Amino acid sequence: MALSVASAMIRLDIDPWQEAARLSILPKELAASTLDGLIGRLPGGRWRHSDIPTIAARLVELLPRGGSAAQSNQAKSDTHAKANLLAVAWLIGIVLGGAMLFGMATNRERSSDNDSTSAPLSSELSPPPAQQ
Repeated sequence: MALSVASAMIRLDIDPWQEAARLSILPKELAASTLDGLIGRLPGGRWRHSDIPTIAARLVELLPRGGSAAQSNQAKSDTHAKANLLAVAWLIGIVLGGAMLFGMATNRERSSDNDSTSAPLSSELSPPPAQQ
């Protein structure tokens, strides 16, 4: 059975996608050296030990260059952070708006209560004193 790069990394308890993103931003020589070490750690493969640098170099050539995988993950992370920040800003605005409306309503009720208690109604007035 052939061993895929992903299954080989999983056997080494390495996330293949994260490792590919990490290796893609490294210089080719350093990425190949890193892969060389990883391949060397794999238990009994069909390759000779002298073939490992060639295998590692071929695999590095398959990686996206310029860190595009890492940049893509960073861009997704930035997008999620911006969306979360926008949601928090909206939530704060809604809470403040609701608090202002509640304050205005209670203030209006207080002012109408003060108006009714400070000025007696005409029916509550006592009749004028009789003139003699």
